[in-house]
Amino acid sequence: MLANFVKAIFSPSQYVIVEKEEYDKLQDMACRDALTQLNRCWVFFEELDKELSRANRYGHGIAVMVIDLDDLKEHNKKGHANGDRALKAVADSIRKTIRRGDISGRMSDKGDEFAIAMPTSSNIGNVVKVANRLCDECKQLDASVTIGFAYRAKVIRRKGYSLSAIDLYSEASRMLIEGKDIKKGGVYGF
Repeated sequence: MLANFVKAIFSPSQYVIVEKEEYDKLQDMACRDALTQLNRCWVFFEELDKELSRANRYGHGIAVMVIDLDDLKEHNKKGHANGDRALKAVADSIRKTIRRGDISGRMSDKGDEFAIAMPTSSNIGNVVKVANRLCDECKQLDASVTIGFAYRAKVIRRKGYSLSAIDLYSEASRMLIEGKDIKKGGVYGF
């Protein structure tokens, strides 16, 4: 009987035992966005931090893409279920497009922004190919996206400074914003 119970949660006033299946379900709910089933923002950044450490240790490249679903408000004007379908379409496209080992996430429970981290990216050309493939995949599902990306061929640590997950994400986000000012539905980065 006790073998079914694996996790104990303590609080000042009580002791609660949770069955393993229930604990796994709660953990999944805490880590995954309910609508898209992609990682939540905090999980994405936690995993990206780990990958940046690996990139620094082994000297390999890394890329981050920030993906924005264009005109979500227009989708929602046709009903929020239509907006949800567009968000799910982007999430499905991300899953189809990324490699095993890449990290994806929805950056807000109520937002239209997603992110992908591509550890061990060998060159910027591969990053652009994946971004263009993702744009094409989304278009086929009637969802236009704009993508900003930041790529580092090698993560270099300087004395007193190392590239953080937030730094890399911010660079990709800036490329997204600048790109949307030029034209929605494209890929922008450096």
